[in-house]
Amino acid sequence: MIHLRLIFSFFVLLFFVTSCGNNPLDVDVSTIKSNVRFVHVDSIYRTSTDQERQKLNRTFLKSFNELYRFTYEKGLKINTRVDTTFINQLNQFYSDPYIKEVEVELKKSFSDLSSEKNQIHDAFKHLKYHFPKAKQPNNIVFFNALFSYNAIATNDDIGVGLEWYLGYGNKVVKKLPAQNVYEYMKQGMERKFMVRDIVFQWVYAHIQAPTNSKFAEDMISWGKLLYCIEAAMPQVEKAIICRYSAEKFKWAEENEKKIWNYFVDQKLLFKSDEMFKLGYFNEAPQSAGLPKESPDRLGQFIGWKMVQKYMNSHTDLTVDQLLKVPFAEIMQAYKID
Repeated sequence: MIHLRLIFSFFVLLFFVTSCGNNPLDVDVSTIKSNVRFVHVDSIYRTSTDQERQKLNRTFLKSFNELYRFTYEKGLKINTRVDTTFINQLNQFYSDPYIKEVEVELKKSFSDLSSEKNQIHDAFKHLKYHFPKAKQPNNIVFFNALFSYNAIATNDDIGVGLEWYLGYGNKVVKKLPAQNVYEYMKQGMERKFMVRDIVFQWVYAHIQAPTNSKFAEDMISWGKLLYCIEAAMPQVEKAIICRYSAEKFKWAEENEKKIWNYFVDQKLLFKSDEMFKLGYFNEAPQSAGLPKESPDRLGQFIGWKMVQKYMNSHTDLTVDQLLKVPFAEIMQAYKID
């Protein structure tokens, strides 16, 4: 009898633990395929001859023209349309002393991207699960974009500026001029954010673009976007979803009620001035009017908390259906314990 009771107690405990740890977004995607391809343009060019580079240039122009031309022509000022000019300018790029330093660090840090590639495949499988009709990227292309962007999405592809993920303490990051790349931007140059940024850019471009309206509506639209990223990456740390350090995320979590009360007391919810809204939705050293230890983009964070709480009480709603829910309905349901 005692033996049977012990077995029964064990299964009750197992059920309890499993139930408590259940995440409705952590769905089974084992039967879903991700056909995204990976191209490491920078490392290919780094080890190629001039003749090979000419052929590769033509191949890349055909394979992901818009992304490739944006990165090389607008970002790096390298003309991709004339072979001789392209080769000369590319050679000048790779012979620059600072670029050589960056290349050494890129080779050292990113010779193996298998972990990120697996995470990317998993994220796009999750997106396909939740948005079966949504477009999937053809290529994820890794560049040395010389700090012109971290990740960017076109209609068909996603570009990744690998140098942006070398880490805050990396010597080439430290050398970046402060007037061009601010300190708070350098602090965010961490590898752990790479996959999140890739997913963010694709969702932003193809699934859920934020509104440009009043503060309250913008909060909810950003909240929906972050919830889509959470749905794509259900097992990742929550701080990663909103691109915060662990310390910044902890502050935001612990001060949710104070942040919301500040927004209400200052009558921010119906403001539409773009310059006024910048620090609450865009990257900045902090959120204006709040303590200096507060993170930036707290409008995004509160919108995400609103959407999370709405979805927790509407468990029959799919992520796809969530995007059609009016912002006022989500706001009205928001309560802070």
